[in-house]
Amino acid sequence: MDTPDTMDTISAMSIFTEPQAPPPVKVPPGPAVVAQPKRQQIAPKAAVRQTTSTTQERRREGMEAKKETEEQRMVLAQRPMDTQIVPAMGRDIAILDPDVSIAEARHAARAIMGVLATKKKKIFFNGEQYMAVEDWVLLGRWYGVTAQVVTTEPVSICGHSGFRAIAEAVDRNGIIRSRAEAYCLDDEENWGERNKYEWHYKLKAGGTCKESRPPIELVWERNTKTGKSFPVKERVLVGVERVPLFQLASKAQTTACAKVLRNLFSFVAVIAGCSATPAEEMVGFPQDPGEEDEAPPQNITQPQPVVPTAGGLRAKMGITQGVHEKEAQDGR
Repeated sequence: MDTPDTMDTISAMSIFTEPQAPPPVKVPPGPAVVAQPKRQQIAPKAAVRQTTSTTQERRREGMEAKKETEEQRMVLAQRPMDTQIVPAMGRDIAILDPDVSIAEARHAARAIMGVLATKKKKIFFNGEQYMAVEDWVLLGRWYGVTAQVVTTEPVSICGHSGFRAIAEAVDRNGIIRSRAEAYCLDDEENWGERNKYEWHYKLKAGGTCKESRPPIELVWERNTKTGKSFPVKERVLVGVERVPLFQLASKAQTTACAKVLRNLFSFVAVIAGCSATPAEEMVGFPQDPGEEDEAPPQNITQPQPVVPTAGGLRAKMGITQGVHEKEAQDGR
């Protein structure tokens, strides 16, 4: 049994004794983590290169825009005050003064007339001259525009097969100014079937032959320039043949290029006195320069058909009948 003195001693000891900490919690050992010093983050080389490239492109675009502005300013400075480019209704579209546009068109028309006059093979239909694709390409070149074929694909329309081609007119800045499509089908004249010819030797006895014969049987002709003789050949029709498909495709492309340039510069062709339709769109064979369609005379009375009857008409034709009878008797 504890006495009062013992209780006081225990109380005093409890006052001066430090409280004990709770037992530590056992944590299973894990991988050691080594603290690494912080490094400065560096952007990848590709990102730096891309940023530099973007900056250079922007700088280059700015220089090109400034150069183009300076060129436009120089052009405007060289033009008379009444022929400067005027913005149309506040938009980005600009139009020339009509007088300047007409003067430039007439200048181009005179130039193309000079080119057409020197061509060996001029194209005429119904007495009117037509411009071929090479003439339209030259005309577009003066205005800084060219034609390019976009697509060419086979088509079949109403049982006729062929090709369709699409062409675009592009200026020097790569801007599309016009677009046109053209067809070439096998129902067109000279594009479905065409005559097939062969060269045959001409025979003295008459006629021709494909294979060579003895020289004594052939017709010979002397060349006045070289002094040599050679057998005479004739171009003989032997049948018909189908037009190859690649020629139909090429014809469609050529027509599309001529048509797309015609959309832009037909006014120049009209001023030059030519038709606004490209020659590639015409059907048939062209005429010789100066050839005109023959028209029946207006002031000449057509002879009436003579009906042989008895009486005065037979007596009136007696001389003619006598001549025929004499020829029949002579065996002519």
